[in-house]
Amino acid sequence: MDKSELTILQPGEKEQLRLVAQLKAKKVDSGQYYGGIETAEAWKRWSEHHPLKRPPALPLDDGMTGEISVVDLGPGTGKPCASVMRSFPDRVREVICVDTSSAMLTMAMEHLRGNTAAPVRGIVADFLRDARRLAAALQAIRRPKLVLCLGNTAGNFPQREIFAALRCLLGDGDRLLLGLGLYQAAHADEELQALGDLFSSAANCEFGLRFLDACGGKADHRLTFARAEDDPAEAGVKVVRMCYRFPRATVHLSNGRSFTVT
Repeated sequence: MDKSELTILQPGEKEQLRLVAQLKAKKVDSGQYYGGIETAEAWKRWSEHHPLKRPPALPLDDGMTGEISVVDLGPGTGKPCASVMRSFPDRVREVICVDTSSAMLTMAMEHLRGNTAAPVRGIVADFLRDARRLAAALQAIRRPKLVLCLGNTAGNFPQREIFAALRCLLGDGDRLLLGLGLYQAAHADEELQALGDLFSSAANCEFGLRFLDACGGKADHRLTFARAEDDPAEAGVKVVRMCYRFPRATVHLSNGRSFTVT
């Protein structure tokens, strides 16, 4: 891929520093995609097990007319975005993929180029932590934007923070298509347990260990359990936590840095 097709808001050094901060806080969100092509390939294999891997094609509402740009936040393999656009392909004039990982972006952009006639470009950014700079970059787009945040991507982050970030990316006339994990309150325990079982499956664990491999963790790191519980920070929100055990206190990054996680 031509480097001119990428806008870099999060350089590789910043991505690594953010991963370190997340590991030290013992709450990894965007850091799980760290690790280059190996992590991207592991995500591609895991995505085939994801319950929201192919969202339905949806018509645009009456308030969104004419040509549009599609902005996909965390596009994964690119398949969810391509699936959504099936009902309005002739109206899409540009697709912009935003991801914290340039390797994930490359994978998504290659798929979309083979499945849409519109030009495709990418922005390397953590759309929560780089929200203001990303919003400024998107302001240059003069046509209405359909912003996609699919596949439970928003669920990786604190809900108050992520919805504020998403709101700042929208301008007048823009629309947000959001994929969320909803559950029936009457069967919350059963549904959340099933989701926890899915996340603790071998396919997801293989993906989950890739960013630890990139830290020099190798196979010494183990998923110990997944549990569903009330979010102590936000009433009415349930979280499924994936818990990994670090048998050693020191983690070594690929560039020779070390840090303590205890």
